[in-house]
Amino acid sequence: MNFYVKKAVLFLGGFILGVSFPAMAAEHPWKLQKESEGIRVYTRAVEGSAVLEFRAETEIRTPLEVITSFYEEAGRMTEWFYRCKEAKLLKRISANESVVYFAADLPWPLSDRDGVYRRVKSVDAATGAVIYQLGAVSHDYPLQKGRVRVAYLDAEWHFTPRPNGMTAVYYRMHTAAGGFIPTAVVNRFTVSLPFKTLRKLRALLQN
Repeated sequence: MNFYVKKAVLFLGGFILGVSFPAMAAEHPWKLQKESEGIRVYTRAVEGSAVLEFRAETEIRTPLEVITSFYEEAGRMTEWFYRCKEAKLLKRISANESVVYFAADLPWPLSDRDGVYRRVKSVDAATGAVIYQLGAVSHDYPLQKGRVRVAYLDAEWHFTPRPNGMTAVYYRMHTAAGGFIPTAVVNRFTVSLPFKTLRKLRALLQN
């Protein structure tokens, strides 16, 4: 896809979603929004978007191999990812690339959201971190009745080995909600979603 076609697709996607997202990746400073129970959540503004980007960090007393194996089981996301009501592996393209379906249960009167994501795995040779990068590929699965499809997502997970069987976890995401949700509501989720997700993931793995 050439540069001008890609820009046109991004602009149209933002218009359809009712929320714009960045045409250029301008950097803004991260601001610590919540630090509790060993979990830190930061947010920052993104150029061209009313929705904040978040990143969350913690450490889990579980070896790297156990965490990554558990994380890759897409169907188990309902056990630990905040408000996830359905998740499944749609396609395994290669050992390091797959397509995953995810649906979120939102409180009334909001409609549930869903998305289809391409997940690519890599390893940082310097740190040993296992990195998963996710991007939306919404056309890869039919629209589902009663669910609004999220057509834009930029996310990544980093799992970095630490001494004594610990693993550092880093989760960053910027997205658009799809349909219409007040921006203030979406931005409240940028703190509660990663915090509750990491807390539940840590509890399951450590227990």
